[in-house]
Amino acid sequence: MKKEANTKPNEAEINQPDLDGVGEIEEVQEVEETEEVVKARKDEEAGEVEVVGKIGKVKEVREVEEIDIVLETLLNNPKVQQMKQYMQHGRISTYDHCEAVARLSYKLNKRLHLHADNTVLLRSAMLHDFYLYDWHEIDNGEHNWHGYIHADRAAYNARKYFNISPSEQHVISSHMWPLNITHLPLSKEAWIVCMADKAVSLKETLFRR
Repeated sequence: MKKEANTKPNEAEINQPDLDGVGEIEEVQEVEETEEVVKARKDEEAGEVEVVGKIGKVKEVREVEEIDIVLETLLNNPKVQQMKQYMQHGRISTYDHCEAVARLSYKLNKRLHLHADNTVLLRSAMLHDFYLYDWHEIDNGEHNWHGYIHADRAAYNARKYFNISPSEQHVISSHMWPLNITHLPLSKEAWIVCMADKAVSLKETLFRR
């Protein structure tokens, strides 16, 4: 007669921990911890981006305020307002063109840390095309030479109405270099306005007709 096999678990088997189950729990915990870490990092990065964004907006507001403070007396002057009557490129008035050049000049100076004089830079940029006529109109052929003569005319008007400084006069007179080959920009302010004017003019000519 055969003895029945002992199918009852012994005490050692009963007390043995379920290592497979423990491993699965640890894996789940690791995944949860990893997800929490990733989420925390994303939240932290989002917070940093938000802070950077707010700082950027504050800087922009301050820059606009600084520009407006320097240009306030010019922008509200009737003679400067007169530039709104004359078209520069396409639908862009001479007034809007000069203001765009002034603001770009300021940004270039700030972003590139060029340390130019902001007052000289902004005032001369706003007056760089202060010639006060419509160069598209026929005027005994004089306007055919507009590209060569308007910088000196603008400088003359700026001296007449605003008593500009020699530094500002130089910026205005030299902004058409190299077309006016003898009017070489010799200051940081002059170079900045010269480059800003060409960038703004190209943009206006290509996209704002």
